[in-house]
Amino acid sequence: MVDQLKLDGLDKLLRSAARAHHAEFGGPNAGWPEWYAEFVQPGIGEFVGFEPSVEQVAEWLRQADRLHQAKAPEDRWPPFYARWILESFGR
Repeated sequence: MVDQLKLDGLDKLLRSAARAHHAEFGGPNAGWPEWYAEFVQPGIGEFVGFEPSVEQVAEWLRQADRLHQAKAPEDRWPPFYARWILESFGR
């Protein structure tokens, strides 16, 4: 079971990244996983229980995106990604 405080915190971090990304790029770009990973990596350890590399976080985001598109494209992506990341990698 995922800790609700961690889920809410990671969701908030991902939404902050989305706002910053939109402000910088104005919309989607091909390098979004790496950009988001750079943005969230300094704070994500608080939620997953260890300090993953930027490369690890970028791969998690790519995996979460594929799953979101395949399983729940109608759901908001930040909580979907947050839950998947915590269930898959949280300690």
